[in-house]
Amino acid sequence: PVHSHKVSYKKSNMKETFLSLFFALLSASVQSLPCIVSDQALDPGILVDFDGDVPETSTPIVCLPMRSADIKGSIVDGVVEVTLTQEFETYVCPTCFWPDFGQANGSYQLPLDEKAAVTAFRAELGDRIIDGIVKDKEEAEQEYNDAIEAGKPAGLAEQTRPDIFKISIGNMPQNIVVRVILKYVAPLEVFDSDTYRFVLPTNIAPRYHPRDEDEPIPNLQPLLNDAVKIGLGVVSSADIEMNSLTHALAIQQVTDNVKIAKVIDTDPLKRDVVIDMKASSLPSEPEIFIEKSPNGTYAMMMSWVPPSDLFVATDSKKEFIFILDRSGSMDGSKIFQLKSAMRTIMESLPEGSLFNIVGFGSNYQFLFVEGSQSVSNDTAYNDAISYIDSLTANFGGTEILSPIEAVLTSPTLPFYQRILFLMTDGQVSNEDQVINFVGDNLGSSRVFTLGIGPSAARTLLNGLARNGDGTSDYVNGDSDVAIVEAVDRQIATALGISSLSIDSVAFDNITTTQAPHKTPSLFSGRRLLLYFLTDVHSDGGEPPNEVTITVVDTNNETDDLLYDISYMDFVQTSSVFEFDVIHKIAAREMIRDLEEGRSSLHDDENEPSEAELKEKITTIGVNYQIISSETSFVAVDNEGWTAVTRESDDGGHGGGQSVSSPGPGVGFGVCFSPMNTVVTRDRGTISIENVKIGDEVDIGYGQFSSVYSFGHYDKNQLSSYIQLHTRPGNAPLEISSDHLVYTYNRGVITASDITVGDQLILRNNEKAPVTKISMVNRVGAYAPFTMSGSVAVSDVLASCYIAFPEFSEVFKVGTRNFISPHWLAHAFQVPHRFFCSVNAMACTREEYTAAGISNWVYGPLLVTNWLISQGDIILRILFVPVTLAATMLYLFEIIFMSSFMQ
Repeated sequence: PVHSHKVSYKKSNMKETFLSLFFALLSASVQSLPCIVSDQALDPGILVDFDGDVPETSTPIVCLPMRSADIKGSIVDGVVEVTLTQEFETYVCPTCFWPDFGQANGSYQLPLDEKAAVTAFRAELGDRIIDGIVKDKEEAEQEYNDAIEAGKPAGLAEQTRPDIFKISIGNMPQNIVVRVILKYVAPLEVFDSDTYRFVLPTNIAPRYHPRDEDEPIPNLQPLLNDAVKIGLGVVSSADIEMNSLTHALAIQQVTDNVKIAKVIDTDPLKRDVVIDMKASSLPSEPEIFIEKSPNGTYAMMMSWVPPSDLFVATDSKKEFIFILDRSGSMDGSKIFQLKSAMRTIMESLPEGSLFNIVGFGSNYQFLFVEGSQSVSNDTAYNDAISYIDSLTANFGGTEILSPIEAVLTSPTLPFYQRILFLMTDGQVSNEDQVINFVGDNLGSSRVFTLGIGPSAARTLLNGLARNGDGTSDYVNGDSDVAIVEAVDRQIATALGISSLSIDSVAFDNITTTQAPHKTPSLFSGRRLLLYFLTDVHSDGGEPPNEVTITVVDTNNETDDLLYDISYMDFVQTSSVFEFDVIHKIAAREMIRDLEEGRSSLHDDENEPSEAELKEKITTIGVNYQIISSETSFVAVDNEGWTAVTRESDDGGHGGGQSVSSPGPGVGFGVCFSPMNTVVTRDRGTISIENVKIGDEVDIGYGQFSSVYSFGHYDKNQLSSYIQLHTRPGNAPLEISSDHLVYTYNRGVITASDITVGDQLILRNNEKAPVTKISMVNRVGAYAPFTMSGSVAVSDVLASCYIAFPEFSEVFKVGTRNFISPHWLAHAFQVPHRFFCSVNAMACTREEYTAAGISNWVYGPLLVTNWLISQGDIILRILFVPVTLAATMLYLFEIIFMSSFMQ
């Protein structure tokens, strides 16, 4: 599922109504071969092209062979989360030129699900780990290039097309293993009322470029060879029948609700992996899957099969226009599948229908130039069969827009509904142009698509069906069964077209934004998936109890369908997904609406400008941390970053890899991510984002303390946080690296010093060992200051005070630190606490810098920064006066402020 590319070288326990599926693609060791200087015969791996003074005796190519690929996924109720991990090695290509100086920059491309929202990107270079942050695409590229020029290891993950992503890794040293980890979430394809489909793209097929396009897409070869193993594990509360028409499966029933399936093909990457999962019992009434993030926002997924009695077939007869791809890319088995599909369709056309056939390639030709013919016309019918039998892939290039334009711009026939039926592999580069044209010129027509071939372009075919008020399907396999099943589904759906539509979906107590903005067309027996986002927060709103779906029938009469909501909460009860899965899928749907011209901005008479669309897409991508056409992941190993021990198999303190996280110092405000929660005296457990100055929060040991200030408060800041995982089922503490955490075994230390096995102090005075440490990027930064100096966050005792290692080193005597960073920071906050104690109203109107740092904190940070810049000698001279000043402040607090302390 990965493709090579060359670049430059420079110096639950959730109620599972459907299923939970765990997917793994494991590659065996790939044999290392000499690097081949050719774009047509490439070894598996990243290709690196030297861009400098290359000795004449050396080849300009450095090959980074792939060691393994691992794909793990989880599916719950129509949603899949996939983690792709790839390993490359930089030391097994002795025949290639790799000078003694400098580091390599390499990149490659890989196909992903066109509906995927890429949510995480990590690069591991040896024992260094750098995590990506989503930024504006141009800004991310510039930051990556600047890092390369500065000699810093860096990574860039960007979308080149909706279904093609490019990964770049820079400044890779020799003799290391490079691991690239990409995570994405996506909705499954839905067929019928009880079938979901998982698709794993494995190839980037060659794509035809229309004559008016200049930039070609490289024809890249698969990165992995046939040394691949694919295994599936399925857990389901319903009886699930698994089937694949693309690959042979060996299925083993482990327990009543657990299945294991293995792909036993000798060449598993010959085509996209497609697995259908049919459930024995899925509810037909709408289910609303509710995901509540710790910052209080709700995201919902509605899964609904409209009742069959709502559908009344339209009285109009059908005019079928079959648009058949006869370009060179259809040669071989594809053209035979197309011919077989058309024979099946001709036998299925009802009496009274009209039909015509258009063959296209570099040009297009109508079978009946004079217009569509009746299926009852024996002469026309026989001419069509003869035409189908003689079909060949001899029409040259794939100019797919021209025949669609010719059909949609021609007038429709009275009393007939026109249905375009496109059959193609879809391998063109101008998908957006074709999709948008259909959306702008559809009129009363409908567009149905049938993908043919092992790597049919789902971006184009799904997009045409969406904008064409139709459906898409695919011939998944080479057998006649695969062809007949796909054709029968599409023809049955097309013949059952009804004018039934959804006018609105409303919830009883909240206002939502729907994605996609325009509700897809309804078809009898087809499941509908819609997504909703709301700004309701946990301290003000409750999840909805009812949903009203307003439908409009053939006579333009409305009917309100009221349903009680049976919902699930992914965030609080699922151990399968990380946070925000539905949020991110909904955000991806909103971005696709903007890209395909179907958003709320396009409802106005005035079309949005390119600048408006770019700004909106960028805002959504950055806020929800997903890749889009305007946003990319960038990861840079900054100087001064510190090593954080990763998960250790033995539960000890050493031997783990390091995670790059921002080192402590002035300017690193931040503290806790919005995913954390706190316990308040009056409002119970709430998101830390909803804490207000004056709230009394749990500080452990059954005590509460008032919040008098926020050292940092910024809902829009994007920051990196360390995740400290403890007990199963407990949400991890997410804290910035230079802030403090209470431990039993090591005292109060910075989060960056925590290692696996450290015993954290919980708010109930229990202790919990750290089982895993990871990094995550979040939008939002909150640093509540309490009168006591500590706060229990996500059940762990912590503090938002910054620990400056420069001071810690100076104040050490031998190996012992006689001045606690927490004690020192809390002492110098005495004036601030005193002011807020005597003038509480003034503190509720706290002001912040543009960076979100409290003005009370910003001044001392500047002073501290200046002191640190003076060096160790000055700091040691200040040792005594700083200690005396802190002691005097504490005495002042004890004597004069006891009446104000909580």
